[in-house]
Amino acid sequence: MNEEESLRLAAMDTELAEAIKANPILSQSVPYGDIREMRKMFSKPQLGPAPPAIEETDIEIAMPDGHQNPARIFKPTRKIDSPKPLVVLFHGGGFCFGDYTYETEVGRALVESLPVIAISIGYRLAPEHPFPAPITDAWDGLKWAAKNAPTFGADPAAGFIVGGTSAGGSMSACLAHMARDAELTPPLTGQYLCITTGCPAVMMPEKYKKWLFSDKHNKDAPGISSETLRMFREAHNPPKTPDERFAALLNPNGHKELPRAYFQHCGMDPLRDEGIIYQKVLEEEGDVKTKSDMYPGLPHGFWSTIPNSQVARKRLNDVVKGVEWLFRSEA
Repeated sequence: MNEEESLRLAAMDTELAEAIKANPILSQSVPYGDIREMRKMFSKPQLGPAPPAIEETDIEIAMPDGHQNPARIFKPTRKIDSPKPLVVLFHGGGFCFGDYTYETEVGRALVESLPVIAISIGYRLAPEHPFPAPITDAWDGLKWAAKNAPTFGADPAAGFIVGGTSAGGSMSACLAHMARDAELTPPLTGQYLCITTGCPAVMMPEKYKKWLFSDKHNKDAPGISSETLRMFREAHNPPKTPDERFAALLNPNGHKELPRAYFQHCGMDPLRDEGIIYQKVLEEEGDVKTKSDMYPGLPHGFWSTIPNSQVARKRLNDVVKGVEWLFRSEA
């Protein structure tokens, strides 16, 4: 990508422009401030009860230190004779906001459209629980799901995907490496990496920096700006030196023998190029099959800003198609 293409991708989408015209507050980004106070401003997704085709069950998963993390299981109510693969989801929110319910829309869409079972697993948040608490909880949650999947009807040996949105996607990229290196059984077969970063710009190796434009072109984007990201980093407090538990691209064991990956990138996202670079590295240095969808002119997590838009509906359909592709053995 060059600078001209970056600017083209960052040019505002027409549906978003119309929404901002009708409601100018949508043009604002999450302000820098006290995260504990700001949480009070954010409400959970209001999706209503599960549709008849889906059975939802909320559970708690015990962590090794005794803490209980919440999770939600999504199961089809229709009869499926074949083994049901497992999709494990982790929510976004800059490691500071959100909870396991934030992946409900995706969990429902996957289970309604594909013969799978999904589980969205919560994790402890910063600043109360800074790095490495979120990724440690996510790893323990993934291992729990692999071991206990038969108790809720899933068969990860038939297919085993880890994925998530934003911070959840970034952790999923790290978890794929951790699962490979620890020889997790059954092994992962796919990664769903939505608006993720494989490595933050401040840690990006010099040889990849020539492809970094979005942190400059989208620094004042709606929703998530560079200042918002700074607030999240300060609260999360990841290492100042490279750490593969925070930046998957920096894994010292490289990127070979990782499962195929499906990416979603947003054109107006300051993190856009961090995700694109990571996808490129997986393909060229890891021989990993990847697939991606780009949403030009739209900011990080735009489906929360304009949930009833055509492009938000397209994005959810793309998730289903992308995850379906992850389950295939062919290219």
